[in-house]
Amino acid sequence: MTSPPSLRRPRSRQRPGGARPGRPGGRRRRSPRNRLLLVWGLLLLGVVGLGSKLAQLQLVKGSELKALAEEQQQIYSVPRAARRSMVDRSGDVLAVDRVVYTLYVHPLLFQQSPAAVATTLADLTEQPEAELVDQFAQQDTGIKLMNDVPEALAKRIRQARLDGIELIPSQKRFYPQQALLSQLVG
Repeated sequence: MTSPPSLRRPRSRQRPGGARPGRPGGRRRRSPRNRLLLVWGLLLLGVVGLGSKLAQLQLVKGSELKALAEEQQQIYSVPRAARRSMVDRSGDVLAVDRVVYTLYVHPLLFQQSPAAVATTLADLTEQPEAELVDQFAQQDTGIKLMNDVPEALAKRIRQARLDGIELIPSQKRFYPQQALLSQLVG
């Protein structure tokens, strides 16, 4: 059984010169190999361009960009002005600021064994040595051991010359009469 003439696909006829009917100007299709080479060439050109830009940034402008990055990453903090002491009319001190320290430990930077550092710090801070060793094992850096370390103790810790120990100073209000006038003074 043959299909009606409207549903049949017309046969393509070859024209002289090998051109197919329906193509304007009788052009031939480009071969996939030419397209592949064109795409490969464009990708190669892009990689060479990116490589040259990378070389320019790293080799030519590297030191300049590094200095700019370090400048942007630095944090400039404005030091707080120390508050003045408060005295009553007879000259007794009601409130005064004192420098206190926060003690941080960085076990990653220890030059001695953590047990030796724990022994030295246990003698200075009156904390159990086993507890200090356990804290050192928890993480590599940034372990806060103590808040409000007095200046005399901070001086003794500095004199021990232990690597991986950091004392960060801060101001704290001190009331010599304890809670007597602290609510009034603020």
